[in-house]
Amino acid sequence: MLFTLLRALFARAKAPPRLQFADVFRLYAEGRLDEAERACATLDDAPRADVDYLLGLIAQARGEIALAAERFGAAVRARGEEATFHYSLGEALAKLERYEGAAEQFERFAELADTSDPRCVKARLYVADCRAELGDEPGARRWYERATTAAGSDPAALTQVVFALRETGRVEEARDVQSHAIRVRQDLVSRVRRALLIPAIYDSREEIDAVRRRFSAELDELLRLAPAPVADPDTAVGTMPFYLAYHNAANRDLLRKLCAVMRRVYRAPTDPLAPPRTSGRLRIGFVSTYFFKHSAGRVTIGLIRDLPRDRFEVHVFAVDPPNDAMRPEYERAADHYRAFPRAIEEVRAAIAAAKLDVLVFADIGMHPTTYFLALCRLAPIQVAWWGHSETSGVDTVDYYLSADAVEIESAQDHYSETLVRPKAFFLPGFERPTVAAPASRESLGLPPGRSLYACLQTPFKIHPDMDAVLAAILERDARADIALLGRNGGLRDRLRRRFARTIGPDAARIRFLPNMSHERYLATLAAADVVLDPLYFGGCNSSCEALALGVPVVTLPGTHLFGRFTLGLYEEMGLRDCIVGSTDAYVGRAVQIASERERREDLAREIANRSAVLFDRKDLTLAFAGFLEGAVRSGPRHPVAAEV
Repeated sequence: MLFTLLRALFARAKAPPRLQFADVFRLYAEGRLDEAERACATLDDAPRADVDYLLGLIAQARGEIALAAERFGAAVRARGEEATFHYSLGEALAKLERYEGAAEQFERFAELADTSDPRCVKARLYVADCRAELGDEPGARRWYERATTAAGSDPAALTQVVFALRETGRVEEARDVQSHAIRVRQDLVSRVRRALLIPAIYDSREEIDAVRRRFSAELDELLRLAPAPVADPDTAVGTMPFYLAYHNAANRDLLRKLCAVMRRVYRAPTDPLAPPRTSGRLRIGFVSTYFFKHSAGRVTIGLIRDLPRDRFEVHVFAVDPPNDAMRPEYERAADHYRAFPRAIEEVRAAIAAAKLDVLVFADIGMHPTTYFLALCRLAPIQVAWWGHSETSGVDTVDYYLSADAVEIESAQDHYSETLVRPKAFFLPGFERPTVAAPASRESLGLPPGRSLYACLQTPFKIHPDMDAVLAAILERDARADIALLGRNGGLRDRLRRRFARTIGPDAARIRFLPNMSHERYLATLAAADVVLDPLYFGGCNSSCEALALGVPVVTLPGTHLFGRFTLGLYEEMGLRDCIVGSTDAYVGRAVQIASERERREDLAREIANRSAVLFDRKDLTLAFAGFLEGAVRSGPRHPVAAEV
């Protein structure tokens, strides 16, 4: 008896101190998720609602969104007056695309939260976004107005509203809110942001022309104002005129003018650097905000991985990269890999400290951080790569790396940089995709027994001139269904309204597919009869994947790089059956392929047999390496296109 009592007292003395809720929450905040989850089971004294909420946060941090929603829902049921619980449940439901339930939770948060809560504006924007996804345009408009009212004269809150309106295609409304922000702040950077608000979807060519004229005029006006540099221009400006690239127009002069404007809001160091080393390995750096499973990341990894290490020391500077499946590939591909938050001065200092000979921007013009970095002189030689297939307009970027097969003869006129156009296949080290097993159309939510034309591109790639092509296909093929992507509800609905006007009743046969995994995307491509390469700004990754799966892609090559990638793929394969010279020929070839089964199957076999040449190629990387070594020897860049 005494021995048992002594043993119990000894065990109690040795027991670890009991954790309190704050201690367990701290484990979660430090990223110690497994420890935090185990500790939750010991929180007998904590309110059950708080424990469920913390378990929801842990699940959310792991990417287990359905479980997070379940836990947040339990917290809401246990203590429904807690505004934060509703907000977190709304976020989880929105990620699960359960928009009706998400909207209800955000509305409840808006009722419960104190008006000083900084999430009040965001919650109203979430409701508006959910209403837009549900096709409730009046409801969306009403909640955007409520968000604007809640923002009042708070610059940060107004910025939230502006960017939310922009993302859903409500650019004119965003510009109106930004005009209010200008009246509040009276600063240069607010005026720059308004100028950069460029629509994604257009009703006509005339609207595109009007937007371009307005943009040019606003840049001229900004150039007449006094410079007013800010310390964090990427955050302060917050956007880029990305959609200019989809206008099918020459943007070099506009982007040069933009560079001059941006130099008024950022005092970028541009002093000349010591010339690159002429002996030993060249130090080459790559920087991007898209070094993950993104189109820019996927076309850049081979360039980094395959540079000869006996001649190059490779540094990768990844800005705010997510932890997806491609991040480890970048870490392995680099001799030196560093990841940074979105903090321009920290990234700039790290690149400068590396004392590079060459700095490659995987994309310029898609994200403000890398754009403002490009305004700096961080290496003696600075190169733009076609992760964004458009000239930068930046005067501190020396070369643009493209390839001869995807450029017209006079292409140098499109670029502010010296154009480098190796006579080598343009896509470095691209991995051949595979589909585990063919999927039926029924399992993919597609109708059987129809002609399926796939144009699985983001809505902003669908230029107004493409409408006539889609209308002609639908008219000529009574069995046609056209599949587009509709990930963004606001942009999708604007496109739907345009189709209703330009195509009419046949537009009902245009299907917008929801968000999907990459595996399902490939299965959908494989299920198509024919792929439609959009006019002017065509596919690259997507075309390469379709051809790998043996699916014909009909293309009408444009005059700029962004409209010539599919042409380059076919030229490399030595196959021209699907390259056309007019929109009439485009429609005819697409309908012929979709309608004539034997011809389609023969063509599919030919494509499948020849497509192996598109993958795991090193020739462009090696040509680029040779070019850089020559550029180092020759010194300053030449004002003419460089061929290697």
